[in-house]
Order: sequence, then C-alpha cells, then structure tokens
Amino acid sequence: MKDKRSAPLCSGFHDLESTINDGRLFFNGFYALDGVKFAFRCNETGSGDHPLRGKLRIISRETGFTLMTLGDPPKKIECSIYPSPRDLHNRSNWLDAVEERVAEAALTLLGKHLTEIKRDAELIVTPETVTPQMAVLLYADKFFRDCHRKASDKLLDDHRSTLRSVFSRFDNKPMSTFSRKDGKAVMDAIQLNANKARLIWSFWDYCLVSGLCTGTNPISKPLPKRQSAAAAQAKADRLDILDLATQAALYLLLLAKPDARACGVALMLWGGFSAAEACKFRWRDLLMLSKDFVAVKHHKSQNAGATHNYTRVLFIQAARILFLRYRKLMETYTHNQILDLPIVSPVHDAKRVLKPNLLNQYGRELLTQCGVDQQILRASEEWHQAVAARIFINTYASNLIHSCGLDPNSGLYRFMCGKPLTGIVTQDHYNSFSYDGGLETQYAAVRRMAPEEIIESVPVDTSHDGYDIYTLTPETTRDHLGFSVAIPGLHDGDFVGIVNEYGTLLQAKAQ
Repeated sequence: MKDKRSAPLCSGFHDLESTINDGRLFFNGFYALDGVKFAFRCNETGSGDHPLRGKLRIISRETGFTLMTLGDPPKKIECSIYPSPRDLHNRSNWLDAVEERVAEAALTLLGKHLTEIKRDAELIVTPETVTPQMAVLLYADKFFRDCHRKASDKLLDDHRSTLRSVFSRFDNKPMSTFSRKDGKAVMDAIQLNANKARLIWSFWDYCLVSGLCTGTNPISKPLPKRQSAAAAQAKADRLDILDLATQAALYLLLLAKPDARACGVALMLWGGFSAAEACKFRWRDLLMLSKDFVAVKHHKSQNAGATHNYTRVLFIQAARILFLRYRKLMETYTHNQILDLPIVSPVHDAKRVLKPNLLNQYGRELLTQCGVDQQILRASEEWHQAVAARIFINTYASNLIHSCGLDPNSGLYRFMCGKPLTGIVTQDHYNSFSYDGGLETQYAAVRRMAPEEIIESVPVDTSHDGYDIYTLTPETTRDHLGFSVAIPGLHDGDFVGIVNEYGTLLQAKAQ
C-alpha cells in the first residue's frame, strides 16, 4: 500500500496539472508554504458569478490525508477558493489566477489553523529531521520570546517575514545536512544587510544550542563593526558619562549610607547592570571572595549561540558597598536568610524588591546631590531612557576603556559589558571569563580603578555567653575555618571562624 504521508516540498507550487474534461478546464496540484503542504483542485464552472471554483486543503504530515481540526467532532481543514481571471476569453492566463488565489488562501489557512499545524508537525519532526521551513514555523515564536523580548510588534513582524523569506530559499531537507557552501549560496543570492544577516545566523544557532536541530550552522556569523579609537573617544566625551571626580563624590555618598538602594546604584555604575537586572539579583547571586573581590552570577540563556554565563567581577567600589550592606543585614538575619533576600529593596523592607523606576529615581537624586549639571540630565532624557541608567551604564563602559585599559573590541570588554563575544575562539569561549582564572583576570582589570584604601576599626561585640565576638575580613579565607590571631590587648590564642558558602569569613570568636 502506498504511503500517503506528506513528503517535504520546497516552497512554491509542485506537480501542477491542467486538463480539459467535457470542455471545462480543471487545475490541480500542490503548494508548499513554511514547510506545510497544501493540495488544491479547481475547475471551470461554465456559468455564474465565479468562472472558477475549487478547494484548498492542508495535508497532514503524519497521515498524508487532509489535516483535521482538534474539535469534537473533528473537521477537515480546507476552504473554498474562487479564482478570478482578468481575461475570461484567454484560458492560457487562468492558471495565473489560480496560483495567485491559492497562495493567498494558503497564507490565511496557515494563520487560522497554526495550532493544529504545529501539533501535526511536532508528532513526526525531530531534531534530526526538522527542515529550515518547519523550524521557522515551529520555533520562531519561541526564539522571539527568548531573544527579542523587548522588540516591538512591528519589528517582530519584520523579523518573522525575513526568516520566512530567507529560510524558504533553503532546500526542504534536514537542517543537519546543510554545509557552509549551501549557506553561502543562499546568503550570496539575497545580499541582506548586516542586521538581517545576523538574525538569520542567530536563529539557526538558537535552534542548534536549544537542541531543536542538529548539525552545524551553515551561515557565517556577521562580524560586528569595529569601533575605531576616534569613535571610542568621541563616545567617552559625550555628556552622559561621569568624570572620575564625580564618581569619587558619589562613592563617598553611598559609603555614608550603604543601604539597599545604594547597592542598586553600585550594581549599575560599577557593575554595568540595568536597573531591571540589578533589582532581580538576590544575595545568593553574589560570590563574595573578599570585601574587595565580589562577583555577580549572571546568566543570559536567551542569547542563543552567544555567551550564556556572564558571571563578572564588580569594581571594588561596588564590592565594598555590598559588603557593608551584607554586614549590616547580619545584625538582623542569619546568613541563610540573607541569601534569599533581594539585594535591592525599599529602605524599610528588606524582603521586598524595589521597583526599577524607583531605583532610577534614587540614582537621579544622587546625581543632583553630586552637582551633576542639569544640562547633562536633560541631554540623557532625549534618548528616551531613564537618566540614571544611561549615565551609570555608559560610565561603567567608559571606566573599562579609560581607567582599566581594555580594548573596546576585546573579548574581555564585551564580556564585562554583557555582550556576545567575538574574535579568537580560544580566547572568547563562553566560559573563558567566568571560571576561576577568568574571575582573577577580571579582578586584575577592575583593580586599576580601585578607590583609596579606607581603614576601618574591627568592631567588637560581647555575646550573651561572655565571649568577645570580632567581625574580620581577611583577604583569603577559603581554606581555613580555625586559625590563630594576635589582637592588641589580648593574648595570642585560637579563634573559631564562621565562613559562608563563598569562603568569606563572617565572624570569629575567642575560645
């Protein structure tokens, strides 16, 4: 018995036939759109308002018969078509009218029954068999949700149209079988601009990274436009970047009042995070290796094919402010309780997350206190972005270039700005800056902009059992829980330390 299941078809018309029966024309054939197979049959009526009429139906990939709806009872997914030839006296042109009407009706039928079509395809499509056209149909929306969440509806429609147009040019065969030569042939034929070419590359790479297809990406990744030294300097000279003196004044303001909002500002200005990102972090997301060496565990799973683990080291200014805030929280909460608290919270409620707009508002207040000219604040408003966020993040990027000496085209700079990496693969492997050695590399860079050392006295508290409790912050405590220490006024002796999960000494008390 012949297998009636639908074979993959390239986009367009296939197996068109036209016959004459009893003096009337009959047209039938197949049409493919986004990997979906349609069958149509149309005949000449001989009278009435419609000289031609017919049916268009979707063919199930699973059964090879007409696809059925999911309702009860199920119905065939089909529609009537009424092509209208422009010249009724010239039958040779009637096929053009049929093709035009079939293409229009297929697009409508596809949009109306997308749920049934996807369900039918998912029953037989696997990562090894998915074709480019079917990938767009099944996974484009998921790709947009994960990678283009902030895009407008208009831009998403444009992206969807680009994906459908370009992927329809690929042969309808498994994505795993395409070579770089195949990809180059398609891309050379259409000559997309850099942004659209990057969209094509990123969608294919997204399917690979997400396990939705197998093989290798046949599309060459478009290289980003290199930034010249003059362009980098021009960007640094813009009004929306704080100079070192203003940053120093802001640092002293935050040190004087290291509350949860100060932590948010520190994460933006000396961590490069947006207000929304800063407000999402909890204390468990920090790696507190010392009071000066603090990293933030930051992952971007929506960036398909690019760096996913963006764990990066904060500037020492931010590290110290966070450390002071952590020490203050220890007066009220246990270490395990603190881990679940948001880093950025309202002043009088450490358990609630502060809204990003309120953090931006607080940042602007601080900028005004530091004497930032209102002209700078107004200039930033022209970008339709929160003033504090734009100034802080741009200043962070400028610090990496001009204070830490990083090349704006280097992998380390792009990594610390949370951007996808480019360049030498061995240098820019997505984990290269987030493992232990990579954290040390980042720390070596941010130390070049370390503030002046602030000497703090060691606080002493008396516990209920009579022991004197000292809060210490030694540089390295990863390997020792017990140790000996000499403190003026006390005899040398053994101390017992409490160390958190990151290896940071929290408290020590005399035996």
